[in-house]
Amino acid sequence: MRVLLTGGPPQLVTESPGIWNYQCARLPSTLCVYTAQETNHQRFFEFDALTGQTTELTLAAVKEGWVNWNISPDGKSLAIVKLGPQQKSIIQIVSLGDGSERVIPLPDWEEIGSIDWAPDGKSVWISAVRQRRPAFGTYSAQSILNVDLNGKVTESPDTDGVWFAAIPSPDGLHLALPGATENSNVWPLENF
Repeated sequence: MRVLLTGGPPQLVTESPGIWNYQCARLPSTLCVYTAQETNHQRFFEFDALTGQTTELTLAAVKEGWVNWNISPDGKSLAIVKLGPQQKSIIQIVSLGDGSERVIPLPDWEEIGSIDWAPDGKSVWISAVRQRRPAFGTYSAQSILNVDLNGKVTESPDTDGVWFAAIPSPDGLHLALPGATENSNVWPLENF
């Protein structure tokens, strides 16, 4: 769905069974992509945000399994990571122009949870797990990492225990991180 910034009723853009993720590149690109879930994999589709017209993308890099992905700011590439524990975690950078693939290995990290491009398109932010503890399947090190396109990994300080996402602000100066709290409040209601 879409709605005008000035308000008004929502309008249908497109629909498909099992839409799992959708994203649009930044202007001047008008590329938008969504994935649809199937039994053991996802299918990628380009869609027009104005007309809703869709075209399936054939990505040889994504043959099976569940992935998380993010479209580059310029709309020319997808950054893709497989979900779940891996023996060798990798980031795949797939060109949407010619389908070529570039692999960035992450040998010290066994699971990646999320991936988001930095606004300048020169690196990606990921949430990653160094290793799992055997007891109860808990993680021993969860961190937010910045990985440049040459594979240089920078671990962000003070993010141990953060898991799921690190979304950069458009100016690249801040990261939005998920948070949890153990606090709760109760208010009595009278004459309800």
